[in-house]
Amino acid sequence: MTNTPQTLGEALDGITTTPPTPWQIALRRLIILLLSLIVAVFAYKLFQNGTAPLIALAVIPLLSMFFPLRHSKQRHWLLRLDRNRILQHLRLDAKTAVFDGSNIYHLGLKQNVGTRPLLLLAGRLREEGYRIVCFFDANIYFTLRNNGDLPTQGGRFHPKMLHDAFGLSASETYVVPKGVQADKFIVETLSHLPISFAVTNDRFRDYEAQYSLLQDSNDWRKGVTLKGGTIQLYQHRFKPPLELNPPKRKTPRPVGRRV
Repeated sequence: MTNTPQTLGEALDGITTTPPTPWQIALRRLIILLLSLIVAVFAYKLFQNGTAPLIALAVIPLLSMFFPLRHSKQRHWLLRLDRNRILQHLRLDAKTAVFDGSNIYHLGLKQNVGTRPLLLLAGRLREEGYRIVCFFDANIYFTLRNNGDLPTQGGRFHPKMLHDAFGLSASETYVVPKGVQADKFIVETLSHLPISFAVTNDRFRDYEAQYSLLQDSNDWRKGVTLKGGTIQLYQHRFKPPLELNPPKRKTPRPVGRRV
């Protein structure tokens, strides 16, 4: 039986196990001392014997040796903030396309094609066998609504709106908490996935000092360009080309018997 992690959740849980801190050890010793004193006083009053408290003071610390202070286990922040448990069961041997959703959507806005680049890219890579994980900044709902890609009437935002707008499933959509950027989540996820790349035009230069993978080569990132009516992915060739406005497939007429 192997202990090699198979999923991202197992890998992240493994690296977040930490030994007891000095204050945890000190607190444990203090609790043992107080417990020993309490038992010693109780033994003296119960047995009215001067040796009983001494026995209690000796026995309690000895018994505590059978219950060692275990390593504490803290959940990695990627998993702790993952409300829909998208990353927990992501297999490490699966090839994964990690989308910078807000970045690609803004590219579509600049080219007046809205949500189509992200929607079409995710669809084609999914067909090629890639697992899709798409990170969005928390303000994505407001950005979509302000640009006419969500209903203008009020109401509570819901992840299903993103699923409909970008053709994503619930297991592919990760909206980061308010007040933080998705960049950190994207780079951290990439750093733990052996077979993955980011779909983004951002180089994440603010994180180069912290993550060596951003400096070693450009293999971690595939930029997106729109050219000649097609969507092109850096160092990745689509066959056939990925068209921004693919022709609609004609629905074949039902063949009926002439009367």
